[in-house]
Amino acid sequence: MNKTSSTQATFEDIRATLDRTAQLHEETAQRQKAFEKQQEKNAAKADKRREKDAAEFKEYVKQQKKEAAEAEKRREEESAEWHARCKKIDERLASIGENLGGLGLRIGGIMETLLAARSWEKFKAYNYGFERVYQRVRVYNGKILLTDIDILLSNGKYVMAVEVKNTLNRIEYVDDHVKRMEKIMHYPPAEVKGKKVMGAMACGVVVSEVRDYAFSKGLFVLELTGDAADLATPPANFTPQEWIPM
Repeated sequence: MNKTSSTQATFEDIRATLDRTAQLHEETAQRQKAFEKQQEKNAAKADKRREKDAAEFKEYVKQQKKEAAEAEKRREEESAEWHARCKKIDERLASIGENLGGLGLRIGGIMETLLAARSWEKFKAYNYGFERVYQRVRVYNGKILLTDIDILLSNGKYVMAVEVKNTLNRIEYVDDHVKRMEKIMHYPPAEVKGKKVMGAMACGVVVSEVRDYAFSKGLFVLELTGDAADLATPPANFTPQEWIPM
């Protein structure tokens, strides 16, 4: 009797084990199927993201090319405008030179004359009150000529040393004037002694990058407009550089 019960229990255990095994296989198959389905879903999302990224990158490249083309077009237009303005200034100066005839003034001298005309009035906003204008002021170390000042504006406290250029298109011109200011400081002519010295660049045509560079050096910029010079508007943080002669 005990032997039969033991044998019967063993068969039941085997069946239960088989049923459990089948159930596990079914659950594993379902999990595998769910996993594969999720993998397919993830792959589809990844493909969609790649397609979106590729489309966005393509649009980015297209936009960059468009902006580069627009920038190049602007540069060409600005260059053409700048050359046209240079030509106009040259023609104006040549016409003035012809009208002056036998006076034999060089173009640079004509430019200085135009820029010097009432230039002291351009600094009223800074309350400098310049009263006198000198041209071609020379700076000596003993008997050695070091440099000269194209235009010198003066009052009882300040002088403004102005360097004149037909075209202000090189930052080297600005650097050269800063060096000139150092020479003026070390070897001040009579008109400068005892006064604070400031600097300015004056020109017929100016390149905006060079104008900004001059401002960064604490120099004012005068630009020829029509038959006189106007003071270019400096940036909000502009502080004029002051040199004190030794």
